[in-house]
Amino acid sequence: MSLSILLVAAIVAGGCSERDVPRDTEISLPETPLAEEPPVNEPPLEEPPAGKPEVFVHSSVLTGSEWELTAFENATTGEITAPAPAPDDICYRLSFRTDSFYTGLSTGSIIYGYYCADARETIRLYPGNITFEAERSPDGEIFCDALRDATCSFLLSDGELKIVNREKNVSLLFKPVSKESAAASTLTGTMWKLTAFVNRKTGEASAPKELYMSFVLWFKTDGRFAGRSSSNSMAGKYSVDLSSGTIDIQGWTLTYAGENPDGYLFIETLERGIHPYELSENELRIFGNNDFYLQFKLY
Repeated sequence: MSLSILLVAAIVAGGCSERDVPRDTEISLPETPLAEEPPVNEPPLEEPPAGKPEVFVHSSVLTGSEWELTAFENATTGEITAPAPAPDDICYRLSFRTDSFYTGLSTGSIIYGYYCADARETIRLYPGNITFEAERSPDGEIFCDALRDATCSFLLSDGELKIVNREKNVSLLFKPVSKESAAASTLTGTMWKLTAFVNRKTGEASAPKELYMSFVLWFKTDGRFAGRSSSNSMAGKYSVDLSSGTIDIQGWTLTYAGENPDGYLFIETLERGIHPYELSENELRIFGNNDFYLQFKLY
């Protein structure tokens, strides 16, 4: 409380005027400690993964959710058009992981990056791998372009998600991906995540060192495959012989730059050529020309 307020209070209480108070009078007040604010119990923020900016959000309403595109919307006119994915292929997926990375599938590429989202329904996307070279339709390019290095607004309403990129004048409308996945009866059109390297002689299994969107294979419906090792994208052609239970992997593009030991082993086991494979419900095994086979789960 300021000195002037105290003086006015003293005048009113004592029935005297301000002139009755000597100007050199010292007024001493008892020291009253300020009340401390109660502590706020907030969860500690985790350190961001290497290469990410310092500003990021620990979690948001999007964290842990997975979505499938249903339509494009013109952000100005509101006109809605459905995407045209490749028949029977997995396309237009977007998943917000719990480690601040997002992953997804367009019409021809595996995309990934990291995201920051806040309570004001704003999301910032930092792409790690979004290119147009492998896209098979204009809609695939629109999807990638809307997610490439963008600050967007998002809206969750009645279980649906809208991501609005005003700079690109497009909104992406999503529905949640069903958690119930049927067992795979064929490799075509499926996507797989590596769970273990298994030594064929000893039976010893070791899990790969997990990185964002690493050690995945996507067998597309047009005879092409895409995937990622520990650090690099991979792509090529494949064919399946059901009578012999083999898969022929050919014509891939790949670089060993930046691979960790698990990445080298993954590439070595999947070298060009014909590989026996076993498919049972949601598990896939691909046998290499070395002492290992790769064990996958349906992604």
